[in-house]
Amino acid sequence: MTESEQAYAAAAALPGGRVVVLTGGPDPQPVDVPPSVVRVVADALDHVQRGEHVRVIADDEEITTQQAADLLNVSRPYLVGLVDRGEIPSRKVGARRRLKLADVLLYRDVDQARRLHAVADLSAEAQELGLY
Repeated sequence: MTESEQAYAAAAALPGGRVVVLTGGPDPQPVDVPPSVVRVVADALDHVQRGEHVRVIADDEEITTQQAADLLNVSRPYLVGLVDRGEIPSRKVGARRRLKLADVLLYRDVDQARRLHAVADLSAEAQELGLY
């Protein structure tokens, strides 16, 4: 069974969103995995099914401007401009900037929502003008 097939089978077992593991030792006890961890596992399995590599990073982990730019699918100079305008917080370590992953992900989510709102507005305007 391939890794992708294993991930598919494991993801199929998660529809209820509950995962239970057994403690070690001579008298194993069931322990529920927290829902936040189950969501991470489900997301990871989804990526593995598609053949993508997965890495878990804590939200408070700091990343470089290049890593942030890659995550946002923008150039590093564009990302630096966002940081310089204060749109994404950062701190300096020597001459280099570090950004919290959570801040970059928040920017990504807000930017995506703003884009979707703009598309909805344009669509509504096109319908009002009879162009759609």
